[in-house]
Amino acid sequence: MLSVLPSTMSRTSWIAFGVASIYVMFKYFDLRKYINIKVLVIFFFVILSLLIFFFIIKVDSALGRIFIWKISLLALCESPFIGHGNFPKAYMNAQENYFCQRKGIKSWEFNVADCPQTAFNDYLTISVEHGVIFTIFLIILLLLIINRYNKQREYWFAGAL
Repeated sequence: MLSVLPSTMSRTSWIAFGVASIYVMFKYFDLRKYINIKVLVIFFFVILSLLIFFFIIKVDSALGRIFIWKISLLALCESPFIGHGNFPKAYMNAQENYFCQRKGIKSWEFNVADCPQTAFNDYLTISVEHGVIFTIFLIILLLLIINRYNKQREYWFAGAL
């Protein structure tokens, strides 16, 4: 896994790998006894440094993601409970409305504007397509499945989810 991740240049895959690894190690080795304020502060600064690094290595891509999330949230606000059914169409309508308003538009937003097929955030994409209620239902279902595998002490599977 570690030999493939650098070649992808995918920040999300690195973050997912790190979170899953920390979760499995925390559960498998029972690291609770080693947690104290000093460890938490160091961990916070390491995470903050990594997030800044991930932003710097691909600035335009990161700004594009931020813009996509911003427009996706605007689309979600138009129909929060039942969704739109089609993410690209809802996104393009929301982006058109955003640019037509001409309020607070930053110059970099014109450079990163695009027609994405997804929001690059599964929960946000599902919310725009199907509504917040459906997304909450899916999150609860996912948490129940993770809880089941935790009770069975199959931490590797729960970490993979």
